[in-house]
Amino acid sequence: VTFAPSSKLQGHQGQIHAGLTSTLLDNVAGILAFMACDYTPAVTAYLNVKHEKPMEVDSEYIAVLNIEKMEGRKIFIKGQIVDKEKNVYTTLDTLYIKANFDNFYIKHLFKSLLLDNKSNNVNKGATVIPEPQALVKNVPQ
Repeated sequence: VTFAPSSKLQGHQGQIHAGLTSTLLDNVAGILAFMACDYTPAVTAYLNVKHEKPMEVDSEYIAVLNIEKMEGRKIFIKGQIVDKEKNVYTTLDTLYIKANFDNFYIKHLFKSLLLDNKSNNVNKGATVIPEPQALVKNVPQ
C-alpha cells in the first residue's frame, strides 16, 4: 500500500501521528488475513507496532505486509512501513485468528443481502434478520 499522509494527520508539527500508522497497518493486515481465510472474518489477537523513526507529512511511504505463516486458524503477519529508499519507519508483528463465521452478525447481513424482498424469489425458509438496533440491549437512549 502506497500512501502520502497530509498535515491533517500530524501529531507533532510536521510528523505523522503514530496512531495513524498503527491503524493503517491493522487495517491492511486485517484485509490480508480476510483474504487468506477465503473471505472469512479474522480478528486481531495481538498487534505489535514499533515506531523506528518519525514519519514526515507530505512524504510518500509504502506499507509492505506479508503472511509469515498460517497454523490452523492462526495467521501470523509481519510488515514494515518504508520510504522509496527502503528506510524503515515502522515495523509490525501481528496475529489474526480466523473466526467462526457462524458467530458473526455479518453472516446474517450477507444472507439478508441475498434476499430480494421486492420479488417472488424470496427464500421461504430464510431467517428474518433483526434490525441492528434490536441486537443492542440495555443501552441508554
